[in-house]
Amino acid sequence: MTIPGLWEKFIEYGIEDQRLPMRIYARQFFKKNARHLRVGIDVYQWIFELTQVPSQYKGDVASIGDEKVILNFCSRIRELIKLHISFVFVFDGRYKTHKRRWGEVIYTDDDYYAEYIETNEQIRQSGLYEEPGAKIVYLIKKLLQLWNIGYVQAPGEAEIELARLNDCGVIDAIISNDADGFVYGAQTILKNFSRWVADAPATQANLERQEPEFYVTPYRMSKIEEILGLDRDRMVFLTCINGSDFSQGVSGLGITRCIALAQVGSKIESEIDFAKELKKIYVAEGRQRVLGLVPFSKNEREKKLSNLNALLQESLTQNSKSYFGRKFNGTVTFPSDYYFMIHFYPYFCPEIYSFRKFETNCVDSHPSLLRLSTLPQPNSLKIYDDKIKVKRRGSLWTTIYHDHPSEDVIHGDESTIAWFEKPNFREMCNLRLPLQRSTREFLVEHLAECYMLRVIHNLDYFKNTEIFVNMYKEAQFPLKRRADEYYVPIWSEEQYQVKYNRELVFGRFLKERELYDENYHLIDHSEQKLDSAWVPKYLLELSPDGQKLIEEYEIKAAQKKSPRKSPRKSPKKSPKRQLSTLDNLLRSPIKRKLDPENERSRSSSPLKNKPNLSYESPDEGLDILESPTKRRSRLDVDVGGLRTSLFRSPDAKQNAPTIDLTTPPKEIKENNCKHPQDTSILSLGTSDDETDKLEKDIETFFNK
Repeated sequence: MTIPGLWEKFIEYGIEDQRLPMRIYARQFFKKNARHLRVGIDVYQWIFELTQVPSQYKGDVASIGDEKVILNFCSRIRELIKLHISFVFVFDGRYKTHKRRWGEVIYTDDDYYAEYIETNEQIRQSGLYEEPGAKIVYLIKKLLQLWNIGYVQAPGEAEIELARLNDCGVIDAIISNDADGFVYGAQTILKNFSRWVADAPATQANLERQEPEFYVTPYRMSKIEEILGLDRDRMVFLTCINGSDFSQGVSGLGITRCIALAQVGSKIESEIDFAKELKKIYVAEGRQRVLGLVPFSKNEREKKLSNLNALLQESLTQNSKSYFGRKFNGTVTFPSDYYFMIHFYPYFCPEIYSFRKFETNCVDSHPSLLRLSTLPQPNSLKIYDDKIKVKRRGSLWTTIYHDHPSEDVIHGDESTIAWFEKPNFREMCNLRLPLQRSTREFLVEHLAECYMLRVIHNLDYFKNTEIFVNMYKEAQFPLKRRADEYYVPIWSEEQYQVKYNRELVFGRFLKERELYDENYHLIDHSEQKLDSAWVPKYLLELSPDGQKLIEEYEIKAAQKKSPRKSPRKSPKKSPKRQLSTLDNLLRSPIKRKLDPENERSRSSSPLKNKPNLSYESPDEGLDILESPTKRRSRLDVDVGGLRTSLFRSPDAKQNAPTIDLTTPPKEIKENNCKHPQDTSILSLGTSDDETDKLEKDIETFFNK
């Protein structure tokens, strides 16, 4: 259903609130109401949006297959689960009124009330959940059942059932693109649930790139009444004369004049209030209204409707300039009584939907206030003297006293573990959701991400894997593009990045995984690369386990920021240079004899330079045929170092004793007795010539 031109007029008068990301709207609602958002969705509208894909040419669309529709449908459900939003789907039923856009308009003058009584009796006696439908509808219902998601099978229009749920307080908003939800009691409609930042439906081709976030444009009934002066009764009058999917309304008026006529008596002063006069014809007073009792018969209604038509025509002749700002000379002709009755007496489900604890589509157990909708709903109520009982899902009854709101308690004895144990994820693997991937691989990846907040609520249940907060950021919306030179963010949200192993988190709930890879190697999922999901800070702080994860992260972050004391290090030692052949050549006796200056420059400390007692062949006079006896008589001791160390040490004391190697031991002992102060024939001041002479003497001594 839709009301032609109404959205455009709402935009013209500034009725809409600012378009914003769905996650921001959900956060604002939580901050204001201290509980999570609950929304209702018209399934057929989503099916229409998902089957009509914008093409590259403006205004053109292309259809896609059922498998792709189911895949995209799952994507939207995961988004709602990720944002911790409760939701309910509503399907159209078999008792839908014939719509003009479905074919040729057939004018009828039947008694709608007789049809209304008969149809309600059929709805009461027969079940609604075995409704036949297209293949795509069957597949979506099967998906919801496997996923443990509750839904509503409406007898007629889904948007009318959603409006009642919003009017009585079961849901907080409706995701829809049809404005006529306000005619049946809707309080808030979230329009154009799409990834466009601009206020455009998902099917519209747009030159801009889509955002990763879903955006909505909120419209509130309270704002409509404040700015335009239109309450629900005036919205009904506006719809009847402007036209809808059911009738063309009054020809020649248009949406602008229809709004002006609906404002007569509220924003426009007049003695006659046309909307109130129409309500008197079709709506009974008091509790008879909710029971669906019509105050007048068909003939009486037609007479009164004809009188109202004549009164409106006369008023336009006299006051059209004050109503429209210009003279109107057209003729006003109301549609038949049948089409007025359609808008005042729609069909509703016998049971008013209620959330059950920790179904997949229910995120909390906080009660809300249940109000009595003013819509006629004879199949759903039992009226007593001081109370009204409302029939709920599962044949439960909620009592409302003296028309005051009652606390709507969410029933059920399940815990939050039901989010994981109740759905049949193994059977979902047989749906072949992705076209080019394994369904199990697809589900374990995406379900682990969207369920991460629910996993944290049940952290003790997932002890087999490590889950921790890795990062913090302040996300900004809309997303900054590289081409945006003058980017100014409008919204922001604090988020934490949670790390996890998706196979260890969600693999247990799906089909048995493959134990071996393509190379027949055993797969070890514990060493798999960790996945990540960004969780809003305000949602993570709601559970004790979430607070604990944040505290652990903040401790680690503080440790990283604090300056570390570097450990004491030993002083660096220069690496030893590797000796080469030339270094050994400089140490050779031949080089020492050829370069005596280099020999003198060496340190002559006895502790650092020791005599080289290793065997070396003589440099001169070497005879290969020399006999061993003669060779043994040659001195094989290198005394070069001995001379340097003993006779040339600059650190030696002046009175240091010297060694006499030229005198036999006996003579040395006698000389020591004769000359106790001068026992050495060598001194530190010995010249080089004297030293060379002593070397020869020593060599001669050893030869002897």
